[in-house]
Amino acid sequence: MPENATIVIGYLKTNKGNYFCVNCVMASTDVRPFQQVNAIIRPLGATKDFRYMKTTCSACGADLKCVGYFG
Repeated sequence: MPENATIVIGYLKTNKGNYFCVNCVMASTDVRPFQQVNAIIRPLGATKDFRYMKTTCSACGADLKCVGYFG
């Protein structure tokens, strides 16, 4: 697994049960650019441990597509 994906997944697992938008994932992990973070988190929604959907971001409160770890 590429290093940036490991960083993003580790952050989400550390914050289990919370949803985060791409901007907040970028701000918290220093992984960039937006397109790379989006490419990492979108496929996670197809796994059983992660959810990717439009909801309220736990960090900034915006209603956006967000990812969360619930494994």
